Amino acid sequence: MKNSTIVIIIYLFFSFQLNASEYGADMIIYGASNNINFYSFETEQNYTNLMSLGPTPNEIRKLGDYIVVINSGDLGANTNIQIFPLQSFYDYLQNGSLAQFQAASKQVMLSDNGNAWSAALFSDSMALVSLAQTGQFDVVNLNTGVKTETITSPSDGGPQGMTEINDHLAAAAMADWSFAGTGTGASVAIINTDNLSLEAEIPVHLNCVDVEKLNNGNLLAISWGSWFGADNYGTLHYINSSTYSKIFNIQLPSAAKANYVVELSDNQVYVNAFDQNYNTVCGILNLNTQNYSEQSSGFFASEIRNYFGAGYYLVNEGAQTNIYDDNYVLAETLPFAISSAHVIIEEENNIAADVSVESGWNLLSVPLLAGNMSAVSLFPNASTGATGFNGTYIPADTLENGKGYWMKFPASETVSITGAIVNGGIELSQGWNIIGPFDQDVAVSSISTEPAGIIESSFFGFNEGYFPADTLMAGRAFWVKSSSDGTLFSAGGNQKYKLTASHNVMSSLLFIDAAGKKGVLEITAEEIVNELPPLPPAEVFDIRFRNNSSSISQEENYPVDIRGALYPVELILTGSPVNIFADDKSDILKEGEKFLIKKGNISVSSANTEILDEFRLYENYPNPFNPSTTIRYDISQKTRVTLEVYNLLGEKLATLVDEIKEPGYHTAIFNGDNLSSGMYMCKITAGKFSATKKMLLLK
Repeated sequence: MKNSTIVIIIYLFFSFQLNASEYGADMIIYGASNNINFYSFETEQNYTNLMSLGPTPNEIRKLGDYIVVINSGDLGANTNIQIFPLQSFYDYLQNGSLAQFQAASKQVMLSDNGNAWSAALFSDSMALVSLAQTGQFDVVNLNTGVKTETITSPSDGGPQGMTEINDHLAAAAMADWSFAGTGTGASVAIINTDNLSLEAEIPVHLNCVDVEKLNNGNLLAISWGSWFGADNYGTLHYINSSTYSKIFNIQLPSAAKANYVVELSDNQVYVNAFDQNYNTVCGILNLNTQNYSEQSSGFFASEIRNYFGAGYYLVNEGAQTNIYDDNYVLAETLPFAISSAHVIIEEENNIAADVSVESGWNLLSVPLLAGNMSAVSLFPNASTGATGFNGTYIPADTLENGKGYWMKFPASETVSITGAIVNGGIELSQGWNIIGPFDQDVAVSSISTEPAGIIESSFFGFNEGYFPADTLMAGRAFWVKSSSDGTLFSAGGNQKYKLTASHNVMSSLLFIDAAGKKGVLEITAEEIVNELPPLPPAEVFDIRFRNNSSSISQEENYPVDIRGALYPVELILTGSPVNIFADDKSDILKEGEKFLIKKGNISVSSANTEILDEFRLYENYPNPFNPSTTIRYDISQKTRVTLEVYNLLGEKLATLVDEIKEPGYHTAIFNGDNLSSGMYMCKITAGKFSATKKMLLLK
């Protein structure tokens, strides 16, 4: 008696602690006793026998704004679907009117002897219903409740399980309805729902009975094999939904056949199956390791029906359904047994957010927690997959809130994303991170971190090139560098991030390539650190000093790396004069003047316009070189200057300059086309001044 009291107290504690918002669900709609029923997490009540179903309800699906029950019929006869507006369940919670609930439903009779099995949504309100027994599909308008046409399956076999891949494609499992292992029904058919034609056919093991789309966008197909002969065993097929190729196959042990699969977290799939003696056998499929482990005891040997919300398992146990948390601890007991014909309705607190993308490369993030976070589902028109960053670039099939990704698009468009609002902070790793705000724009001046003061760069956005951002815009992504692991908050932290302090810009260099893409570099009066993020994808225009910075001090002479440009590139100067050194020429550029870069990279430095007080010979650039290089020298007074090149034996190879020179900065070009690789010496003589520099020619 004492122990029973303890059990009751624990149960009440968990019932009090958990509610619909924690499950991320509003209701479970399910079939039982040939009736439609639902359980509301809001009212914690079970509403039963709302309307009769059948004959033989096979599946319940949420298709757009409707709940659709697929009834197989009596051996195929009287097969039909029943359509219930999702809103009618919420209305019933408010007014309790059973007559109004039933009046809102529709029943659509399907093709004779079709044996309806499953359905997929297309064009917002159209359903493609699989007819397993006749090898056909019926097309039904869910708004009007009218069957509009019947099409013959473009693939051999009887279509059974179905799933949507995206707005334009659906997948159908082709089963063997000959009951004799004749070889029909051995594929997954990819249906183009724009024109109801066969897009692709993926060969699988005989008798493919179901196919499911996983959160990463790929497909998992279930084949049973024949009921006779050597191929009487079940197989799971993991399929790339973009290339229509099989990633791997798993033959189930004990010649088992899978009843259904439930996707869990961490790339794992629960498999409920039966062996040749019709005993239930369960297992876990790891998509990463391609390993299947049979579960003979423990939690995963249970009849898990669903995995949903913030990490909860729905498990059939006798005449009731239990909800377990991610630690396999009982959270709540529901007063009914759930069948395979059920659907979980997420909370109705979703909102929509628009993400604008440009033609070409974009840095994007996902502002809301969508029901399907796969890249192909969120951005179906992208011409590349998503690429994230974790110390190095990595491909990403499933996207995460708070993180940013590179994606390329063939044209500009606005992408609408529907999902739940995300709260909390954004996790940072030490070093560079690509981050994205949630559903609201965030002013950089309001940002804080924990630990405090770990931000050590500007926030950089991307629009045909990196730019310092003062606002993080929802749906876009931004680079930021952190000195340690931590968390970024949009406001209210213990030390707010300050925008980079202004600095004394001596010279501003605007680079414009032939396609009109722009980049700006600066020469400053003081030493500052303005490190740029890692390089974008190879074809993206990018310009930076070779130290990965967008600025150098006026005392430096530094190479500029130009990447992804369409030449020629025009350089326009604002501010103090600069020295320009290119492979084929050099110049002193003054404010408003332009310099045309025909190819390759250049080197720049501040040009002092005051009277020089010394002679000087600088190291050539580039060095090493092939075949030409620029030699810079300073003359402090009018005099004869000779500039000569020697080999290591002291033999003179070329005289580059031999004339009277005025005071100022000067350059000369040396071309080593006719010379072999090796070390050479450049010598200058100007009055009493003489100096020598080494030059390395590498071919």
